[in-house]
Amino acid sequence: MGWLYTFDATRRDIIEDVTRTWSRNGVTSTAIARAAVGNHLWVVFEQLKDDGTPAIKPDGRFICLFILDRGCGDGWGYKDVSESMGPTAVSCPLKYLKMVPTPPNEYGREWREHVKVYWQRRAERRRARKTARMF
Repeated sequence: MGWLYTFDATRRDIIEDVTRTWSRNGVTSTAIARAAVGNHLWVVFEQLKDDGTPAIKPDGRFICLFILDRGCGDGWGYKDVSESMGPTAVSCPLKYLKMVPTPPNEYGREWREHVKVYWQRRAERRRARKTARMF
């Protein structure tokens, strides 16, 4: 996917636009969780058919990263990368991994492992700083 920019849009405008609920061809897509970490917007989407069944297997949910960017002109834009594409960013909240089944492809499984390692190392660094302050 490429970058999409909107003239005169603010960062908030872009976030509101990409996380709004929409319906098309009998499928409704809803952002059920979102977190902005710097210019990375992590979103858990749920896509259900009109009858309430999942539009995608197994439960209709997936994680998407929107990389936010202020364009060289007036306005903000984004590039979207779904979990199954194996994003390179790893700051996705851990609880999102629990909300969405592991994707069937290798990119998504490997990416999830990188996310877990990132948060584990971050927690270890935090503990080490806390211990260092005690002495």
